[in-house]
Amino acid sequence: MSQQRIDEITWYHDVDFPGGLQARTKSEDAGSHHRLWEWMDTGAFTPKSSRLLTPRPLLRASGQGLRKMLEANYFRVLSESIFHGDSKQPVRRVLLSCQPFTGENLLHCTRPPFGLHRYDRRYT
Repeated sequence: MSQQRIDEITWYHDVDFPGGLQARTKSEDAGSHHRLWEWMDTGAFTPKSSRLLTPRPLLRASGQGLRKMLEANYFRVLSESIFHGDSKQPVRRVLLSCQPFTGENLLHCTRPPFGLHRYDRRYT
């Protein structure tokens, strides 16, 4: 990864990578994301150690669709927390705490792609 590639991504949080590479918040609506993370840190969502924050969310799936996508990638949803924003910026963000699993995944009736077969005993 290069600094140039990092700079091409819209980041909503600051990240320091190995080798002195840095990602810095450049988004106009970063404040709403920071309020969301502050809310998560209040303990309204547990366990804190399970959350994964990524750059600008592009996925807009239904709750069921998101769960199926995660399950297809060998993750179980442990808990869910919903943030509805505020009156100035009504947004809906869903934070799922997930746990990876190994074993038979009935969503795959053939060998899963992208190396996921390693997690399913039928294909190892």
